[in-house]
Amino acid sequence: MSGSGTVVDGATASQSETEGTVLMQTQQPGLSNTRTYGSTEDSHISTSTDNDGDQNTCHVDVENGDDIKYRSCCESTTRCCCLPCSMGVAICTGLCGCYKYNKSVSNRRLETTRRTLRAGSKNLPRVVPIIRLMTDRAVPTWLPCVPGGARVRRTRLTDATIASGNSTLPPLCGKWAYPRSRCSVADALRDPDGTGARFVLYLHGGAFALCKPQTMHDIIIRYALTVDAYVLCIDYRRPPAHKHPVALNDCVFAYQWLLRQVPAHRIVIAGESAGGGLASMTLSTIVGLGLPVPCGAALVSPWVDLSDTHSASFAANAAYDYLPVDMIRMFAAMYAGKPADPTASAKNHSLEGFPPVFLQAGGSEVLLSQIEAFHQQLRDAGVHVEFDKAEGMMHVSPLFAITQAAGPTQGLSRICDFLSNRLSNIPLPSASGTRASPSTSDVGDVSFNAHSDV
Repeated sequence: MSGSGTVVDGATASQSETEGTVLMQTQQPGLSNTRTYGSTEDSHISTSTDNDGDQNTCHVDVENGDDIKYRSCCESTTRCCCLPCSMGVAICTGLCGCYKYNKSVSNRRLETTRRTLRAGSKNLPRVVPIIRLMTDRAVPTWLPCVPGGARVRRTRLTDATIASGNSTLPPLCGKWAYPRSRCSVADALRDPDGTGARFVLYLHGGAFALCKPQTMHDIIIRYALTVDAYVLCIDYRRPPAHKHPVALNDCVFAYQWLLRQVPAHRIVIAGESAGGGLASMTLSTIVGLGLPVPCGAALVSPWVDLSDTHSASFAANAAYDYLPVDMIRMFAAMYAGKPADPTASAKNHSLEGFPPVFLQAGGSEVLLSQIEAFHQQLRDAGVHVEFDKAEGMMHVSPLFAITQAAGPTQGLSRICDFLSNRLSNIPLPSASGTRASPSTSDVGDVSFNAHSDV
């Protein structure tokens, strides 16, 4: 499989007259006989070229754009003996020496993780409580692969500074991550200017319905250490119990709670996947309410169009990315209804008045087309935007910096450099058609009833 996730059509395999499972063999120049097991209906033999020029032959499900289901042998004298299943392929990636990948951006740990996620996302039942057993688990901060030097603390954003109008609501919870060299969160909030504190409001992804702040321990620690900031990851309410716009209201509430104690020029917003869409809609709501905007925003693989599952990148990158289309549709309907409420998609909100934005997308992710279109929308709205297309990377690749692969690590570094520069008030590079940074004055008397059930 190539690093870009592109599959080139090859010769069509002859079908057996008998139905059911058959054995297909193909012979290509420079390759040994490759055996694939499976039904011949709606399938064909395809070849893909790796970045290093090697070719692999594999069985691809044409009808649903499924992943390479069965392991193919390369020119190595070592032959794979995996079971003919997608999980077997994932195990083979981690243990076998004949698997090919782009070593300039990936490594064996990243490829094993990606293929395991693909296998899991296909085989898990489409039942939210069961999926959450996997996605809501905490990443232990004591793991050797998680950076040290940071503290992680639970927090509750109470209604002491912003009246919610509904005393029966539970307080909005979350997690703080900050460098050990910094003072406590309470001291930083009490005197942000005196302590030089910088803050990142981080909105996690997970298709609106999955993941929790504890799932993001590794990434928020990396943000905290690299940006030298206090990172607040909130636990916004999720569907199916809470549909749009409840999650958005929680995000705006969290920003206003933070803004009551910290000037806007010391705050940036970051979000990935569904959290990236929420971050964009939060900025739109902030501008609409006349609140001071943060000094910058980072949107990583943002899910900005919930009605899109047919754009070009879904077809081109389905064989590489780990997001199954049926699951995307399921969570979109769960959060925004069916058909999707247009106001649940960030692309349908006004982008006027946004602060400088760092927009990142994986070059081999299924959401690439809608992110590129969103990039153009930001430019048309006069927003200063830096677009980073990480070639060969899947959806939200910085989350996998834990694998120490070059692609995710470098992508995360570029995001953190942008946020650090914005918090340090470093002048932006000149660009035509950009808008100056909005005012960073204090919040004043503006209030918003965000933490509500509506």
